[in-house]
Order: sequence, then C-alpha cells, then structure tokens
Amino acid sequence: MMIKVMVNFFSFCCCLFFLVDFLYAIDLCVFQMSCQKGNTSRTRKQKYQNATKFKNNLYDTSQLTKEINTIEHKGICDHCKQVLEWRVHYRKYKPLTQPKKW
Repeated sequence: MMIKVMVNFFSFCCCLFFLVDFLYAIDLCVFQMSCQKGNTSRTRKQKYQNATKFKNNLYDTSQLTKEINTIEHKGICDHCKQVLEWRVHYRKYKPLTQPKKW
C-alpha cells in the first residue's frame, strides 16, 4: 500500500514539474522576445555601425570576380534582378558549374 502511494505521488510530482516547465517555456516564448521581426518599441540605438561601405573586389582581384561583377542580368523580373545584384555586390553569387537542365 505504501509503495503504491509513493508511486502515485512520484508520478503526480513528475507531471506537475513537467506542467510548470511547459508553462514557463511558453511564457518565455511569448513575452520575452526582444528582437522579433517588426518590434518598433526598441529603445536603444544600433550597437555596431559600419564605418565604410562593403567592396566586393577590395582584396579579391581574380578573373572570376571580375567576370561576376560585369554580368548583366536580363530577361528576369525586377525582384529577381535585385536579388541577383545584391548577391553579386556582397560576394554571395556563385555561377552555375553546369548549365541547368530543362
């Protein structure tokens, strides 16, 4: 009888701790996000600010970088063109190694 009571009490305590931990995790997720997208109530200024503009050919003078910088993106929509130009400007663009198969 005593063992049965202790087992029931132990399972009750485990469930209770699990529930408290779960509620604490939900509370943290909902109320303590300080950098979520669209947060307009931020009070401090930006911590780090770049002093100079990024140059994608500052230290890399290879032929591939020169070719990538001279590419003109034609025949695509404006959004895709802006994305590709951004990728080229910040050295994220990688040309295809093989042509795309249709």
